[in-house]
Amino acid sequence: MSLSATIDLASPAVQAGRAAPTPSDAPLIRARGLVKVYSTISGDPVVALDGMDLSMADGEFVSIVGPSGCGKSTMLRLIAGLDKADAGEMTLGSQPITGPSNAVGVVFQNATLLPWMTVWQNVVLPLQVGSGYDKSRRDAVQVLLEVAGLKGFENKYPYELSGGMQQRAAIVRGLARDPKVLLMDEPFGALDALTRERMNVELQRIWLASKKTVLLITHSIGEAIFLGDRVIVMSGRPGRVLENLRINLPRPRNHAETIADPEYIRLAREIRRMLDA
Repeated sequence: MSLSATIDLASPAVQAGRAAPTPSDAPLIRARGLVKVYSTISGDPVVALDGMDLSMADGEFVSIVGPSGCGKSTMLRLIAGLDKADAGEMTLGSQPITGPSNAVGVVFQNATLLPWMTVWQNVVLPLQVGSGYDKSRRDAVQVLLEVAGLKGFENKYPYELSGGMQQRAAIVRGLARDPKVLLMDEPFGALDALTRERMNVELQRIWLASKKTVLLITHSIGEAIFLGDRVIVMSGRPGRVLENLRINLPRPRNHAETIADPEYIRLAREIRRMLDA
């Protein structure tokens, strides 16, 4: 189903985020026993992941937190098909992940918008590079821009946008090909604290509207809890799953109410304890 069919601008999910997508029971992404080893210049092996398991249901929002160097970004690159595991298996739907796919969109820490292109030219670039640059898909991208609060900025250049607006454009670009999965690697890490909080709310709204499966890599415990249906806590290198926490906080979430919720406080303390240990 196309994005233009799945996003209704008049729906409660878009206007106020009143209902979250309901994840299906069958995993859309499954990773079992992943091992990834890197070679250094000295020839000594560095084990980034050792027996990493992960599953995600269709429509689910999963956050991953862990100490620096624990293999979070490595995990994301493996799912994106940008790197290959040394052992283990990964599937998207019923198909093994063997390389990059139109079914997976990626958003990195920096927006990486091309400065000589307008917002519109940047967000439709994946359609032009691949296939599918037809009217229905362009219409769907226009709807996404409106959902992301970028209507009227289509002809602006990146330098004319704030950092938060650039990241929203990057998210739209990641969704342009209507992927099943959106992978996000510290997308708001370069933003100031207040802008980051606003972007958390914006991302939640876009997710509620698009019903995509999202995997978010973050160093922020608060961000992981605020956005996730689940939070996966990883160990230090070599990366493994320490804990898989279900986040039972009502949606839509706003910072003022959510961070004061006793369950949020309990989860934040539990995750901090695990990471400190």
